[in-house]
Amino acid sequence: MHYFSWKKGFFSSRYRLLNAAKEQHGQFHQPTFEPYSLGSWDDTDLKFKKKGFFSSESDIIDLKKEKVIGTIRFNGWGNKAKISLDQKKYSWKYDNFWGTKWSISENEDVLFRYESSFSNGEIESVSDDKVLLLSGIYVHNYYLAIMIVIAVSTALIASR
Repeated sequence: MHYFSWKKGFFSSRYRLLNAAKEQHGQFHQPTFEPYSLGSWDDTDLKFKKKGFFSSESDIIDLKKEKVIGTIRFNGWGNKAKISLDQKKYSWKYDNFWGTKWSISENEDVLFRYESSFSNGEIESVSDDKVLLLSGIYVHNYYLAIMIVIAVSTALIASR
């Protein structure tokens, strides 16, 4: 079993990714108003890039090889995603209503379990696949950004 964690500032979009000994080994960053995110862990450097403004898919790009190594397809309900990587398919889903727990599975076998609060989180894994680890954070961050936009839009409409 592998244990990881992350920390981020209150309004920051930059995550520090830590191993079980709380040493930083990676980071994840979603630049504001950009259609991509960047993730790294030791020698793994990735870019997650939306295929288009209205697209429900993102490419997983290996920055060292400069090629697409996988895709992520989001569902319309904002609670699941399919990750395709190395000709394998993985399922990402929220495990609770509040969106503070989620997991990545292959078939019915859970590989990664994530749990978060607003500024930190824990990851428990039976896999050491850093691309999948970073993909799990990307999907959560993607859905979190959508929820924030909806909340702000709703507040603006309600205030009129």
